[in-house]
Order: sequence, then structure tokens, then C-alpha cells
Amino acid sequence: MQPSLILGLFGTIILFAVYHIGLKIAGDRVPLVYSSLAMMMGINAVILIYFLYTKYTAGLPEIQISKLWPVLMILCVVSFGMISADMIILYLYSHGASVSIVMPVALVGSIALVAFSGIVFFGEPVNVFKTLGLILSLTGCFLILRHS
Repeated sequence: MQPSLILGLFGTIILFAVYHIGLKIAGDRVPLVYSSLAMMMGINAVILIYFLYTKYTAGLPEIQISKLWPVLMILCVVSFGMISADMIILYLYSHGASVSIVMPVALVGSIALVAFSGIVFFGEPVNVFKTLGLILSLTGCFLILRHS
């Protein structure tokens, strides 16, 4: 794997961890409605910044509207899923759930689901190391939940 990709992965891990710690802190203090509005505004701000950055640095390619609608619909569904998941996580945090349980279980569960989807729907290859990694990750989740 290229060093820039590894750096990007570590940056994503750090940002995601900071994000979940912030959710835990806000979960006890901020009503769920305000938190969800802040998340939506944040998501829209990031999209706008990326759009402007792309427009003024690399230029945006011309896209036919008929080809754009399916992509926009997929993005809407994904955004709804992300916002819904974040609202559930905020609800769990506001009701006393531990960040050391919610974050690892949610992440490993979603990783296992995405890996399984990649194998089943996209024909990604399965090997011993991928299978063993998923089994170990799910075992870790089980241990975290069992001894909490």
C-alpha cells in the first residue's frame, strides 16, 4: 500500500475517534434535535468545501443530469443512513452508554458487514488472512460486550 494511503487511513482513524469522543461529550449535554442539526450542517459544510476546492483547483467535469440523478439518490440514502446512525449513537451516549463499548462494536460490526457485502455483492476475493482478521475482530467485540 502506498505511504499516502496509509497516512490517509491513520488520519481517518484519528478524526473518527475524535468525532466519537465529541459525540460522547455532547450526548449528555446537547438535546438530540440540536445534535442532529449540527451534524447535518457539518456534513453540508464539508461537501460545500470539497465542491469549491474541486471546482477551483481541478475543475469539475461536465456531467449530464440524467447520469447525475442515480448518484444523487445513492448519496441521499447514504447520508440518511449516516445521520440515522449518528442519532442512534447520540441516543446511546445520552443514556449512559460507554464510548469504549459503542465505538468499537459499531465500527467492527460495520467493518464485518461491509467486508461480507464486498465478498457477496462485488465478488471480492476471500483469503485466510481476511477471514482470520474478521473472526478476530468479531471475537474482540464479543469480549468487549461480554465483560462490560
